[in-house]
Amino acid sequence: MKEGKKEISKYSHIKRLFGIYFGILIIFIILRPFLIPKSFGKFGHYRADSIADNINLPTKYADIKECESCHEEEYKKVISYSHKSLNCQVCHGALSAHIESPDENKPLKEMNRNSCGICHFEIESRPSSFPQVNEKEHNPDEECIECHIPHNPSIK
Repeated sequence: MKEGKKEISKYSHIKRLFGIYFGILIIFIILRPFLIPKSFGKFGHYRADSIADNINLPTKYADIKECESCHEEEYKKVISYSHKSLNCQVCHGALSAHIESPDENKPLKEMNRNSCGICHFEIESRPSSFPQVNEKEHNPDEECIECHIPHNPSIK
């Protein structure tokens, strides 16, 4: 052995590893109370203040009665056909901005295969009584609105 150098034990690397591990553990234990929100755990594994945070978010969706006040004819069509249980916003998107300023915020009107397919493309988990189509076999080169009216989706 050379002078001035300590002999390294065969366990020194394990001692260093445990030293680093326990150092990180102690830092974690010290910092943890500062990193957890005060309301966490008040109602179980949940941050109670998130309720207030969500209440303070701006409203995006509107009541269907708001749609009826301006679009009475379309509303009457929808409520008398198979889409009567759907809110207008299912197909047209969030409409509170449209209600506040109708000319500046137009609702989504894009009616393509994917719009209808969100609900009507075949998925095994849907009930067999729900109207579904196989997107590859059912008129793959045509848009749904060529044969169906969205507010009354029976055949034209």
